[in-house]
Amino acid sequence: AHLDPGGDHADLLADALRYRPRYQTDVGLLITDALLVPLGHTEIGYLGSQPWGPSFQRFRQTEAFERIIREAGVLAYWRAHRFPPQCRPVGAEDFTCD
Repeated sequence: AHLDPGGDHADLLADALRYRPRYQTDVGLLITDALLVPLGHTEIGYLGSQPWGPSFQRFRQTEAFERIIREAGVLAYWRAHRFPPQCRPVGAEDFTCD
């Protein structure tokens, strides 16, 4: 999936989620979620510094990413200071990322 970020990895993601440990520490969940994002996993709550690499491109285009950016106040920060190279404003209230 990391070598083919635009590919369809739905079956692999389904298998990974089926076998993911049910009880993990917060750190374990963060690591597992981050590893599954290139497969199309979008139900994560924390991004850290990882979402800017090529394997996270599809995730940057999801509602989950948009929600995290808005709720964390990142969009307001971007508007006040500058958007990252992968993202740009759309109108007065929205944004898009590659």
